[in-house]
Amino acid sequence: MREHLFPVLIGSGANGKGTAYGAMTSALGDYATVINPDMLMVRDRGGIGGPEMMTLLGARLVIGSETEDGRKLDEATMKRLTGGDELTARQLYREPVTWQPTHQLLYVTNALPKVKGNDPAVWRRIRVVPFGVVVPVEDRDPALPERLALHADAVLSWVICGYFDYEDNGGMREPSSVLHATGAYRADSDAVARFVDERCFTSPVAQASTRDLYGAWQRWALEDAAEPMSEKAFARELDRLGYEATKTRIGMRRKGLSVLDEDAATGGGEGW
Repeated sequence: MREHLFPVLIGSGANGKGTAYGAMTSALGDYATVINPDMLMVRDRGGIGGPEMMTLLGARLVIGSETEDGRKLDEATMKRLTGGDELTARQLYREPVTWQPTHQLLYVTNALPKVKGNDPAVWRRIRVVPFGVVVPVEDRDPALPERLALHADAVLSWVICGYFDYEDNGGMREPSSVLHATGAYRADSDAVARFVDERCFTSPVAQASTRDLYGAWQRWALEDAAEPMSEKAFARELDRLGYEATKTRIGMRRKGLSVLDEDAATGGGEGW
C-alpha cells in the first residue's frame, strides 16, 4: 500500500460508476472483495468486528457501496484501513492474525458522507471522484457489465497499463476535477468556517466577545443541522482559523471578526 488514499466515487446514478467498479471486481476475481459499507460509517454498536476485518486479508481491491444519505464517516476506521500500518483481526474462536495490508480501499456512493472534523490526516486521504454525466436512457447498454465480465483479461490489462503509467510518471497525477470536488467537499465540511463566512464580518479591526460568537454559532448550527460543539471545541476551531483570543477587562474577545446582525445575514427583518 503506497498511496494512503480513500477515493470516493460519487454520482446520482446511471453514470457508469457501478459498471466501472463491477468490471474491476470481475477482473480481479478473489483478489477483490465488497464489504458492508457500515464498516466505514459511524454506528451505535461500536467498531469493526474481527470477522469483518478478516475479509481484507490478502485483498487487492476493497469496495464499500452505499446509497443512503446522511451517514457519518468513521474517520478513525478510514485512517486505519488506508494508513498502511499492520492490521490485526481474528475469525470467531480463532487466534488473532496480523498482516501487512495489500488492499486499495474504494467507496462508492450516491451521497457524500458527513465528515466531522478538520483532521489533516483525513483530508490527505480523501479524494472525491465525481461521476457527473448521466447516460441518456436511449444510450444505456444493460448488457455492458456482462460483456465486460467476458473480457476480464482486457480489463485487467487496462489496470496493469494504468499501474505502469503511474510508475513512469513518478506517482499519482490527480485530475483537476478530483481536486476541485475534494476541495469543495472539505470546504462544505468545515462548519465553523461556513459559520464565519455566513454570519460574521471579518476585518483586521473587528472583534467580538467569545460568548457572543458562541451563541451565534449555536443558533446557526441548529439551523444548519451542524454537529454540536462545546465552547472549548469552538474556541479551538477559531484558533485554527487564525482568529486570535485576547483577554480584556470586559472578558475574552476574538480579533478579526464580529457577529453580523442575524436578520440581515439571513435576509430577514423589515423591508422598505
